[in-house]
Formats: sequence, C-alpha cells, structure tokens
Amino acid sequence: MVYVAQDKGREQTMTITRGRPASYDLSLPRVHGVTRASYRVELSLGNEFLEAREGPIALWPPRDPAPVGPCKAEVWVLDTSGSLQTLLPEFGLKPADASFQAVRDFSRPDVIFAGEYLDGASMEILTRLIAATSKPLVVVLLRQKQLPEQLDASIRSGTDPCQPVVPEPNSLLLKDLSGGDVMRLLSEANAVGVERRTGRSIHSHLTAKEDEKTIFSHLCVVEETNYLLLSCQLPATARKDPRQMTLLGNLVQFACHEADPNPETRIEREER
Repeated sequence: MVYVAQDKGREQTMTITRGRPASYDLSLPRVHGVTRASYRVELSLGNEFLEAREGPIALWPPRDPAPVGPCKAEVWVLDTSGSLQTLLPEFGLKPADASFQAVRDFSRPDVIFAGEYLDGASMEILTRLIAATSKPLVVVLLRQKQLPEQLDASIRSGTDPCQPVVPEPNSLLLKDLSGGDVMRLLSEANAVGVERRTGRSIHSHLTAKEDEKTIFSHLCVVEETNYLLLSCQLPATARKDPRQMTLLGNLVQFACHEADPNPETRIEREER
C-alpha cells in the first residue's frame, strides 16, 4: 500500500512461497512535482496477520532533460557502454565519439566526457589526451573503480557508511537535488582521494574526509595547469532516474560554462 498524505494511492496483494525471493511491480500515480509519500507492507499467513513494515518514499515526476543552451565548445565522449553518446544529445550537445582513431587524429576537444567504469584501453586514451593538450581542457570523469597514476588520485573503496558526507551549501553541481536525493546516490558511490600539491586547486562539493595531504570527495573539481577535472563518483547515467538526470544536467552545464571559448559570455553567466 502507498499513501499520499492520508489517502491510499495504490494497493496490491500478492502470493509468496517460503524459501523463494518475491518481487513485483507496483504502478504509482503520476505526479507533477516531487511528492512525499509512505508505504506499508503487510505479511499474512492465511487470514492471520504476522507483521508489517512502513517507511517514507518520494514520488518523482517524469523528467525530460532540459537543453543547457548553445555550447560552442568541441565536445568528445569516451564511453564504451554508449550511454553518454545517447544521453548528451538530449541536453543539446553534439559530441564526437573519441573511441575512433579518426576523431582523435583531426581535431582537439575542449571538453571530454568519460563514461562510467572505463576499461584500461579507454583510460589510456584519456590520459594521453590530457598529457598532449596545450590549452585548458575540461574533463568530466564519471564514477570509476580505479584511476591512472598520472592523475595523482585514487578510489577509496569501502567508504564507511557511518562517516558523514558534507555537501557544499548552494553547490551548482547539486542544484535541484535534495538531501535525500544525494544520500540515495551516495549509496552507490566510493570517494576519490585527491592529493594536495603545489599548483593544484581542489574544490570539493561532497566531502567524505580531508586532512593536510588528501581530500576524499564524491564530487570535486581539480584544476591543474592544462586541464580541469570534474570527478563525479555518483551514478549519473540511468535515463529513468530523475535524480541522475538532474545531476548529469548539472555536470553538462558546468562543463559547457568552463569550456566556453568566449570570455565575455562566461562573465555574463557568472554575474547572473
């Protein structure tokens, strides 16, 4: 049973068998804004009530990605899964697929979107592109299991669930995401440990831990001499999850802003 306020929105009864997992789909009412609701699951044997569980849930409206506006930057995608090649055009981008040698031979990007869990060959391509660039390059690196040594960063696996994660207030990368949304996304993420060093600027939007040598972050911007790395360890490619599409839209907006070749346009946006 699902309740919105005191009204029962949906109810469904199903039969389960001892020793076998049970799963089912429950169609929920369409909403036009994020709606707080609650659920109640009851277990009965015959006509005898055994136990019940209750808890809060949030109903989200269908979300179509909003275009970020004209992006004059040259955008490349490095994603063997093909997810970003499908998603980024929905935000108004026209990315080139950097998996093909011909693309890499005849131009140079302003922005590279690197997909989740890159394989070794794709990660090698990415590091070569970063090393070869002479102009400021924006790299959006989605969640990974390991990072190349050249980045001086590492994945912190097995993040302590009791360790509080501190979000930056009013972060543009977390725009339109509630605290509950962020916590849900964090359940599938490990932090990245970024080493502090001379000439490197680190701005963390979701900090798990930090000390004098390292910042452990789930979402951070690392600025180097020739590139800017936006590392996002939160999931951001599930088309049916409005949280992830909101996050991906924020990442796209940030990357296009930072890579805008027109300095006057960037100043106008910052003044808004």
